[in-house]
Amino acid sequence: MKNHAMLLGSFAIATIIGIFGQNMAYFLNENLIEVAPIFYLAVVTFVSISLYIMYFILVTRLYRKQRLIDINLMTFLYVMGCFVALLTICWSLFVLIWWWG
Repeated sequence: MKNHAMLLGSFAIATIIGIFGQNMAYFLNENLIEVAPIFYLAVVTFVSISLYIMYFILVTRLYRKQRLIDINLMTFLYVMGCFVALLTICWSLFVLIWWWG
């Protein structure tokens, strides 16, 4: 159960900070050390991508330890994860590249 919560949590947090990274960069700039928000955006983008990588590692680990017995469920988690992760990462990188100019 704890692994499933980590799986869902990493996926949800990665998606949220990937989509709203620009707003988070401005928020962090106003409430933490005042540096250029682009640096916060780069960190948030890196964290989002890292959490997606963690998601795929957890899915694979759960399947190998036989905690995800159903192959259809694992396939669904991979396909859904790839689709959402790819869209979110593309968006995050687009925003980051746009900010760099």
